[in-house]
Amino acid sequence: PSTLKKKVVSIADYSESELALSIYADRIRIFNKVTGELRPLEIHDEDINYLLKYAGRSLNLANRKDGSLLLISNRMFMLDKSSGECTAIAFDGRNAAQGNLFTIGTEDGSLWLHDNFNIYRLAEGKDRIEKIWSQDSALIRAGYLGKDSDIWLATDKGLCMFNHRDRHFQRIETSLFNETNSVVCDLDSRVWIGTDIGLYAYLSENRS
Repeated sequence: PSTLKKKVVSIADYSESELALSIYADRIRIFNKVTGELRPLEIHDEDINYLLKYAGRSLNLANRKDGSLLLISNRMFMLDKSSGECTAIAFDGRNAAQGNLFTIGTEDGSLWLHDNFNIYRLAEGKDRIEKIWSQDSALIRAGYLGKDSDIWLATDKGLCMFNHRDRHFQRIETSLFNETNSVVCDLDSRVWIGTDIGLYAYLSENRS
């Protein structure tokens, strides 16, 4: 009942009995899984509080392997849970996100992310975001890190795949749809694709 009519845009672990919820046009709140109660997460950072209250941006949440909580928009911050203080995680060089950052998945402790046109990596134990791959031919709407380092991308040009180890990129040719909105992989290596005209499955091992 405490979350009724609240638009929860992102969820992450906070403690053994609690979840962190990013709520649209509100703030980050802590949800107790036992009692169902909500409490506000105190964040002592002007930039983050401005994004939440005035800039109209929702924060995506992610957990690092060390247990810290990441707050993600077009920038990234690491939250110290005990003090409420945030530390900005910068991009390598002069890079900056083109749109909001969204998580793709984790591999070997590294967190993978995308924005509208690029793929990034935040390596385990590092405090810099690396740009791994960039293109400007397709608008990336969603991404998912599957098996064998394949990153599946839902774009305005259809389903695409980028392998971050060999840097191979390909667009999956099909006459079934032109644009894709969402993508996820299952344990049977099927790639599930959400489009404006329905749900489709791509068998990645058979390439069909």
